[in-house]
Amino acid sequence: MRISWPARLVIIGVAVSLTALGVTGGSPLRAFGADRPASAAVTSYSVTGQLFDVTDVSSTNAWAVGFTGSFTAPKTLILHWNGQKWSPVTSPKPITGGLLGLSTVSATNIWAAGFAGSFAGAITPLVMHWNGKAWSRVPGVPSLNAQFNVVGQAGTTLLAVGALSGPPMLIMERIGTTWKRFPVPSAAGDLESIAVTGARSAWAVGVTVNPSTGAPIGDVLMRWNGSTWHSASFPLHGTNENLWHLAVGPHSALWAVGDSHNSAGTSFTPISMVFNGASWRKVAVPAPANSGLSGVAFVPGGTALAGGSSGNGKRTLIVQWTGTAWRQVATPNPYAGRDYINSVAAASAHDAWAVGVGGAGTVANKTLILHWNGAAWH
Repeated sequence: MRISWPARLVIIGVAVSLTALGVTGGSPLRAFGADRPASAAVTSYSVTGQLFDVTDVSSTNAWAVGFTGSFTAPKTLILHWNGQKWSPVTSPKPITGGLLGLSTVSATNIWAAGFAGSFAGAITPLVMHWNGKAWSRVPGVPSLNAQFNVVGQAGTTLLAVGALSGPPMLIMERIGTTWKRFPVPSAAGDLESIAVTGARSAWAVGVTVNPSTGAPIGDVLMRWNGSTWHSASFPLHGTNENLWHLAVGPHSALWAVGDSHNSAGTSFTPISMVFNGASWRKVAVPAPANSGLSGVAFVPGGTALAGGSSGNGKRTLIVQWTGTAWRQVATPNPYAGRDYINSVAAASAHDAWAVGVGGAGTVANKTLILHWNGAAWH
């Protein structure tokens, strides 16, 4: 589960060249937001709680999920952007729990995953679905002491990843109405993100943790071939490296982002790697001291964004890909105390969202929403 970095339980820009990713074809790419006028300011939405994920379907249709309240008494939160304002979804009524991940197949087929219950007691996996008209709670989800961080649809199969209350990590598959649990490595940990690259192809990233303390101690990458999951090799694999999010782009290109920390957990550095359809390549992320990345997204046309925090969770951080390197872009810090981005999404080069958590002083307990209008984040 992604909790505002660096105090996670187990958590939860940009002109990318397709040629640089090893992908050819398509039209040349422009710089992110180039030649686009700034649009009018948009309305944010701030309540006690946190936003974990966002999906940007169009300029008049975006969704964000998280929870309101505290971790001891959370309530699910679904927000919708209609082109004018963000509003909470009231039907179905919020339940005790939280939503941690979104997966968009189309404007009329969106999945949300998380947990029902409270960390003051037991929790069980939660899945919700948008059919274009209404959200509904998906029935028949196994009653495990666990959480789903995200679900992804591969053809007619629903894939879910997350964590049990103890080892190992959790991967489940639903075909029809039947759920099946996959065997995974015995190491304690949490799978944080999934990227579906075909009807029988998907990837998942996450972290391994110290079973005694719950502290992240390493990263993990797994691949699904339509029938089984297996560990995959990748250049970032190492002690004290954590992968928090995956994004899929054209021709099955992928970005994965996270952070690397010292053994004491007091110093952080952002990390990233890119997959060109054949192999993974490590990509450096220049950023201020004590930075980490929690979300990444391709932008239609081939560009990409990544977001997180710098200064040990004090300031928002967004980087953009220039085609050869990541570079930081200016972002506001609405609460001027603790401001952290959990997720980014974009419908176009002049319409992107970033969501997370912020708060005055040393407490981060308010939902945070930033918008890119083609000229600046605000």
